[in-house]
Amino acid sequence: MPSSRLVGPSGLLLALLPLTASAVSYSYSLQDTYAGSNFYDGFNFFTDSDPTHGFVQYVDQATAISSGILGYGTGNTAKWGVDDTTVLYANSTGRQSVRLEGKVNYNHGLFLADIKHMPGSICGVWPAFWTLGDSTWPAHGELDIIEGVNMASTNQIAAHTAPNCTMKFQNQTGWANGYDCAVSTGGAAGCATGSNDQTGYGDGFNSNGGGVYAMQWTSEFMKVWFFPRNAIPASISSGSPSPALDFGTPVGNFDGGSCDIDSHFINHRMIFDTTFCGDWAGSVYSSTSCPLASSGSSGCVNYVAGNPSAFTDAYWEVNYIKVFSETVVADPTSSSSSSSSSSMTSTSSSSSSSSSTSSSSSSSATRSSSSSLTSSSSTTSSSSISTSSSSSARSSSTSSSSSIKPSTSSSSSSSSSIRSTSSSTSSSTKTSTSTTSTHFNLFNNQELDLFNLETHNLFLLHKIIDKYQTHNYKHIEQIFQQNHFIFVIDQENIFDFFVDA
Repeated sequence: MPSSRLVGPSGLLLALLPLTASAVSYSYSLQDTYAGSNFYDGFNFFTDSDPTHGFVQYVDQATAISSGILGYGTGNTAKWGVDDTTVLYANSTGRQSVRLEGKVNYNHGLFLADIKHMPGSICGVWPAFWTLGDSTWPAHGELDIIEGVNMASTNQIAAHTAPNCTMKFQNQTGWANGYDCAVSTGGAAGCATGSNDQTGYGDGFNSNGGGVYAMQWTSEFMKVWFFPRNAIPASISSGSPSPALDFGTPVGNFDGGSCDIDSHFINHRMIFDTTFCGDWAGSVYSSTSCPLASSGSSGCVNYVAGNPSAFTDAYWEVNYIKVFSETVVADPTSSSSSSSSSSMTSTSSSSSSSSSTSSSSSSSATRSSSSSLTSSSSTTSSSSISTSSSSSARSSSTSSSSSIKPSTSSSSSSSSSIRSTSSSTSSSTKTSTSTTSTHFNLFNNQELDLFNLETHNLFLLHKIIDKYQTHNYKHIEQIFQQNHFIFVIDQENIFDFFVDA
């Protein structure tokens, strides 16, 4: 990734001043939709052992269909859950569940997840909806959008990264607990935020008809909002979401205080999973009011093994997930033209395994037993929102999903909670008899190259900053990448520039 600097003659480093207010805005266009009968086509089915040591057996698509734990709900929603009929031994491989990992990697964008139902606030259950980078964890980062354990009634949003990433968590409605996202210095808990809104997680979420989680990812920040079913912004409902228009203040604002977002969050795919007990839910089980809590983690396993009907409500039901590509737009008050090319990239997952039952782990990520879950200002009474310092790894799958699609006949089961249904350029050129125009390619090997500008590079940089009203390196980089500039020269003096239309 490019380093955050400008390089001048003789290796001179031209430092950019901190950005005090964003000089760019963002617009979005629909790129990918995961919904209805095509929802599962966008995901691989993880089948390795649970890296968080949960009492769970993740199954492939065909097995999930035949077991009746994966199919479709009313209105052709994607609906999947866990085995809620089988009594197990505590020393067995665990309760059957589904872990979906997206086939596409994303960089930047707006992500909307309209979720009708999520696993409830149930003893032993640990559900999550998150994104994960494509390298060995935590090199390319992790962002947990929805996560909680046991009888938790509120949601936690957290990030886990490589070194040198601390957030400010300013301009958000949620509390903050843990600002250092780096696993090496901040611990497995990472940096976290959340709110006391009980309509955003578990039983409260479900009883209110669910809602929409939104995540906006730019070079400046990663923001997360939750909108209850009765308060979804009009721009989302219209199909043209606009965070700046009507999203309001986010619950969580991972604002990159001393963290370069683009070098810590790279090539993320979306993941849904539901596990049991393990490194977080199991480690805090003794602090809950759940059955067998006095026996701690072993009590959690025994409870999950012997009480299948307790997990009838441990299912996900999703109306859609939509991913919108990002367009960076220069400040409209600027005298220069605005950029309009999309800065979002997506790549297909590298997995090519022909069997959904054979998967190889190429990277790992933590689902921390987070000490950052509980806010000092929280008034929620649930004893299940307990802290723990244990570290755990969430490993990612590289296996391809089965080619078998869920069908009406194969996804129905009389004993499962999952039921299938059918389904012109602005030029400010100064006049001069000796003025000429020339083109400069300022980028070479992803570094901002000002060598051709000789001793006038600092003057040019000031011109760029003045015209675009930004000191942010990433914004300047994006502006250059998305436009072809002509620099107007009077002999050796660069006195202006404009976009080559």
